[in-house]
Amino acid sequence: MNETEQLQTTTPAQLMQIAGDVASVCGEIVRKTAITIKGRQYIRVEGWQALATAHGCVAGSRAVEKVETGFRAIGELRRISDGTLLAIAEGFVGLDELVWFGGQDQGGKVYPPRHEYAIRAMASTRAISRVCRSAFAHCVVLIDAELSTMPAEEMDPFDAPAPKGSLSDDVNRQLQEAAQRRRKS
Repeated sequence: MNETEQLQTTTPAQLMQIAGDVASVCGEIVRKTAITIKGRQYIRVEGWQALATAHGCVAGSRAVEKVETGFRAIGELRRISDGTLLAIAEGFVGLDELVWFGGQDQGGKVYPPRHEYAIRAMASTRAISRVCRSAFAHCVVLIDAELSTMPAEEMDPFDAPAPKGSLSDDVNRQLQEAAQRRRKS
C-alpha cells in the first residue's frame, strides 16, 4: 500500500493518534523555542518546522518579492515522501513596521532601517511559520492549550527576549523513534 492509499484509509481516530504522537515527541522542541511576549507563549519557526517534520512534511518559501506596501513571500508545505503540495500561505513584512523599515515610535524610540536581505528573510520566515500553523495548530493545543497558535514571528520582535537555546539531541532522537513507530504501524 502506498502512502496516498494509506492516508485515504486512515480513520479520524488514527489521525488524532498520529497528532498525539507528534505532540508528545515535539513538545520539548516547541516549548524550548517558544518565546514569551506580553505574558503569552508564542511558537517560533523552529517549533513549527519540528511539527511539520514529525508529520513527514517540509516547509519552505518561494517568490519573495517587494510589493508596494512591503515584502511578501509564499510559504509551501510539502510531503517529504513525494513532494506533494499540501498547503500554502503568505508571509508579509509591511512598510508600516518600524522595527524593519525604520522610524520613530510614539514613545520617541528611533529604529534604524534593516538591510533588505533581512526583511526578505523575515517575510520568508513568516510564510513558513504561517503555512505550518495552518496545518498543525491542532497539535499545539495537544502540547499545551496555553500556547498561542499565532507564530512568534508575527509579533513585535522588540517585545520578545532572546531565544531559549538550541535544540537537544534527545529531541532529535525522539523524532526519529516516532517516525520509526509510524513506519512499523
